[in-house]
Amino acid sequence: MNVGDLVMLSSHGLTLVMMNHRRGKVGIVVEKLPKAIWIDENDPYGNSYKIHWSGGRNPFDPFTYDRRDIKYA
Repeated sequence: MNVGDLVMLSSHGLTLVMMNHRRGKVGIVVEKLPKAIWIDENDPYGNSYKIHWSGGRNPFDPFTYDRRDIKYA
């Protein structure tokens, strides 16, 4: 996943209560954060992303999203 890709919540992201405000919305990846040093290099879920979401009162939320929480739209 790269900066500029359109995303939405994955099935895993939809199960998380803290993501309820993003259900049914589309977002754009604005920043890809590097893997944390404590995460295994072979872990495909090691990346985090900052996303600007469509709709809602605050598209610039402070959350970072794991790769498993989002999917391509």
